[in-house]
Amino acid sequence: MYKDSHCGKLKICIYDHALHRPGGAQVYEARIAEFLQGNFDVTYLTHRPINRERFEKFAGVDISKCKFKVIKIDCFEREGPDFYDFRADLYKDINPFGKVSLETKNYDLFINAGSNESIKPLSKKSLFICHFPSPYPSVNQHYFHVNEYDHLITNSKYGALWTQKFWGIKNIPHVYPPVNTNVIKNMDLKKKNIILSVSRFDEWGFKQQDLIIEGFKRLCDTDESIKKNWELVLVGGSGKINPYLKNIKALAKGSGCKIKFRINVSARKLRKYYKKAKIYWHVCGLFQENPYQKEHFGITNVEAMNNGCVPILSNEGGHPEIVDNAKNGFLINSLEELVEKATELISDPALMARMSLNANDKSFEFSKEKFAKNINSIISKMLSS
Repeated sequence: MYKDSHCGKLKICIYDHALHRPGGAQVYEARIAEFLQGNFDVTYLTHRPINRERFEKFAGVDISKCKFKVIKIDCFEREGPDFYDFRADLYKDINPFGKVSLETKNYDLFINAGSNESIKPLSKKSLFICHFPSPYPSVNQHYFHVNEYDHLITNSKYGALWTQKFWGIKNIPHVYPPVNTNVIKNMDLKKKNIILSVSRFDEWGFKQQDLIIEGFKRLCDTDESIKKNWELVLVGGSGKINPYLKNIKALAKGSGCKIKFRINVSARKLRKYYKKAKIYWHVCGLFQENPYQKEHFGITNVEAMNNGCVPILSNEGGHPEIVDNAKNGFLINSLEELVEKATELISDPALMARMSLNANDKSFEFSKEKFAKNINSIISKMLSS
């Protein structure tokens, strides 16, 4: 057990400005918190009060030994309950996250888990987790403090590539996100004719569920039996006010196909959808030039694969790091290919079964155990140096 020279356990702070809007990045850091809380005094730092039990259900973790501390900052209070922008360069006179920097003095290790480059670390040791770099650090160099951290990691090779391009930081190690890989090979799951997609219903439509709905409509138009016997299930988180979600619900209603929405479901309920679905779709980044608008990794993709869902993913971002094309899933570059590969699977049960087992096998490359081992190695070296 790690202890300081005076008394008690070493103090670690995990900071995330967007903990109140949980997604894949928040699951990533929650696994770190879950892993560390037994040996360290862990405090979660954010800007909004968090319902811990609700968050635990969402992320599928137990972080009951962690403390929570809220630091209110003016920009968040002013913009409303769903606001989570961390661009300090938008604020002219003062870095609004200076309060967080002062708070970091109280910890042996500060983990900036939300990619907020505006936080200057003042702790004894510091770790910056970059899920994806912002392309505008030069707008206000006074607010860019990433180079002052002791250690920097990304969650994929794709993220490391763009961190070097945007920030000029080379040789960045990546630690793939931890995935619940609880389903073993040769699993006997009672699958149904379901195509599943799991992503946050982002207000700006970055996850492109509208394209998934369009793709499913085209699939149904190719074969009346598919339209009759298959359904699309869209699962994801959303705030109370979401015009994008309202629009795609209307799009689905007018499609004439079987399309269901499941909003803000628990991790337990999500696992049930994974177990039922045969095919998994995720097209984030399709037709997009902006690297930020492509999936940086895709935890839900691997979770689906672990449950025997055959993934059909856009050939963008971090997806090629997950899927070996035509072996354990398909990488596609158009809606035509999306429909083509889905039709191929539906019409060939033997192919579906084989790729389902291959997808399950591939998923174990991203297990929680490997994640914990990698994180432990990084933190151990930091605290012992």
